[in-house]
Amino acid sequence: MAIVIIGGGRHAIVVRECLGTAAQHVVGILDDGIEPGTTIGDLTVLGAVSELPALRQSLPGLQGIVAIGDNHSRRQVAARIEKLTPGFAWACAVHERAIMSGTVRIGAGTVVAAGAILSCHVEIGAHVIVNTGSILDHDGLVSDFASIGPGVVTGGNVTIGACTHIGLGAVITHGVTIGDHSVIGGNSFVGRDISDHTVSYGNPARVIRPRNERDRYL
Repeated sequence: MAIVIIGGGRHAIVVRECLGTAAQHVVGILDDGIEPGTTIGDLTVLGAVSELPALRQSLPGLQGIVAIGDNHSRRQVAARIEKLTPGFAWACAVHERAIMSGTVRIGAGTVVAAGAILSCHVEIGAHVIVNTGSILDHDGLVSDFASIGPGVVTGGNVTIGACTHIGLGAVITHGVTIGDHSVIGGNSFVGRDISDHTVSYGNPARVIRPRNERDRYL
């Protein structure tokens, strides 16, 4: 098995660490904006994303992970790769110091960082980022391309929509649903449902403004 990381930011180093023993199979990084041969940590940039089909041909069984923190950008790059190389296999990266119930389900391309705790019957979609020290209680759902910031805590039966970001240290109480393409600000307390395409923050959190899915938040 060989693994390529797509995206040459510092998140690529986090992904490599989360791969644990599988990190020995990482062949390098693909990134359109970084000169081939550049080193990032101990990884080497091999070239642009457009070189993936040739790399896949030379390395049968090649898998990949998109190491891009911004949810919308990560979704765009994943879609581009699936069009460029139909049937491409996505790897998952779960840090050895993450704690997960045996009933947790994780989608393709997802990253779970050190210290994260995922309780029973939590379902994580594809290409999700679950950051350092976050706690997801029982029966939660984190939808595709969402991201959970460091130190986030969710109660049971919490639903987080597609491409939504939960900021560092936020707390979401039991049974709350956060819509798609929304952002919850850091250190917020969310005690009620939040709609799609919104930015919310505060204690208690309230909707501050509407949000376009392309709006940057990192």
